[in-house]
Amino acid sequence: MLVANNDGPKPGERPYWPTLLTCGRKGVGKNLAFLTLAEMGVLDLEDVFDLGDALRARKDAMSPEARAKLSGSQLIGKDIVDPLVREFLSTPPKKPGGLRVCIGYPRDYPQAKQMLSWCLELKGSNPSYYPKPVIMDMTISREAAFARRKGRGRADDQCLKSLQVGEDEFNYLTLPGFQYLREQGVYVTRPVSGETNEPGDTTESQKRGARIVARRIQRELVEECLIAS
Repeated sequence: MLVANNDGPKPGERPYWPTLLTCGRKGVGKNLAFLTLAEMGVLDLEDVFDLGDALRARKDAMSPEARAKLSGSQLIGKDIVDPLVREFLSTPPKKPGGLRVCIGYPRDYPQAKQMLSWCLELKGSNPSYYPKPVIMDMTISREAAFARRKGRGRADDQCLKSLQVGEDEFNYLTLPGFQYLREQGVYVTRPVSGETNEPGDTTESQKRGARIVARRIQRELVEECLIAS
């Protein structure tokens, strides 16, 4: 378990700031599952940060080049991304002992190094800050992920070429970044499956699937003492 060593206090003992990083291919349902946990009251909504959502909320203020990259799900420049992530990391959780979740970052090796550097830096200025992030792998087959992405109806998810671009980015950019974090001793929970029997072709079906995955995540977070039971 994460708290089996002496690296930090247990949740609830005093303000404790672990940050959970989600690792999974596009279509595994990271965003919807954790937003569902917030709706269930397991997490505070403000403690769930999705970089994609944060960028889309600021799309109108971006340059045409940055907007084009965002529409194509390409990496956005450090000048836009870094302040958003750093602000989230440096903000205490809404409730003492609360878990904060970061979705969509890091997406490559340089971002992984930056993430670890920020966490260590913030630990130096706040003894309650857990010194390293925690990784949760979320798994789904390539075929199931592609089907789910097509079912969401986004324009950039409707052809095989676009779907494969996201798959290649995950395999060749994102995974090496998470591998670096593992090599640096970052704690990794047991993997959680994002697969369900829900087709995901309607909003209600997507919600039912998200609730199934959210409950799996909740059980794992409780087991790891990252949230209260």
